[in-house]
Amino acid sequence: MTGNPVLSGLVTPVRSAAADLNGDGLDDIAVAESGGSAVHVLRSNGGGVPFFTRVTPVPAGLPVGANPEAIAAGDLDGDGWPTS
Repeated sequence: MTGNPVLSGLVTPVRSAAADLNGDGLDDIAVAESGGSAVHVLRSNGGGVPFFTRVTPVPAGLPVGANPEAIAAGDLDGDGWPTS
């Protein structure tokens, strides 16, 4: 994905998880970035160009630990919405 502006600036993206993270009915992508020790969200825009808008990092101040190597999405609090 060389030259992709949505992914530019990510140091070492290692894993991703897809889920509707903002409740709009479209799957978004959460990316674990090992080198940057962060999680980034690529929010789906419904098929426009580009297909995703990068929201980075989200939420601000969320501790992910040093060099995350995995990520998952699921409904952790039972509200019917996934949490990455």
